[in-house]
Amino acid sequence: MKIGVFGGGFKPFTTGHFSKLSLSLLENDITYLFYGVSPRKKDCEFIYTEKMAEKIFKIVSLSIKERFGDKVIVKKGMPNPIVEVFNLIESVKRKEIDAERVTVYSGEDDNYRFTKYIGTPYEKKYFGNLFQDKRLFFKTGDIDSLTSSMRTFYPTLSEKRIAELVNVRGTSVRRAAFNEDIQTVKSYIPVFLFQTRYNGNTSSEEIIKTLCGG
Repeated sequence: MKIGVFGGGFKPFTTGHFSKLSLSLLENDITYLFYGVSPRKKDCEFIYTEKMAEKIFKIVSLSIKERFGDKVIVKKGMPNPIVEVFNLIESVKRKEIDAERVTVYSGEDDNYRFTKYIGTPYEKKYFGNLFQDKRLFFKTGDIDSLTSSMRTFYPTLSEKRIAELVNVRGTSVRRAAFNEDIQTVKSYIPVFLFQTRYNGNTSSEEIIKTLCGG
């Protein structure tokens, strides 16, 4: 079995995050998504509260279950998503989870938290022989592979527009929410959230209401 692992704050879960999930779906049998629910105020005036994080986590996790079934397992990252990724690798190392290959997907910043141990005395401690045996991989995803994986979900969009969806950062979406720029917020919500429902509305509508107070 090939396992993908992706952990992050996801405040909120954007098309940029979804591009890595879509790549993992393409490359693996199952993907573990560890989701952060802590509050955040960073790089803009918008305060992403814990209550907001919890509600959006619930909407996204239920929508992922509905859309992708057992191919994606969504869990709260306790105490945080990064620790959960290490815990899963440890379970594979101890053969508590049977996997022929594990691929960790992340952004550049989080990727360093994992790869900094490669080639040091800590590699064995955290990864055993998994990396050395070519059973453990770390990917940030190049733009070509990410846009290609998104093409299935956005068949009518141009390559340029898909690249914009891939490259968006949560800060930009939070800033748009702060400015009540609903159209921009809406444009960076992953497409599957427009196809699922929560509380009588589409999941995307519930997320926008939660972010923008509508």
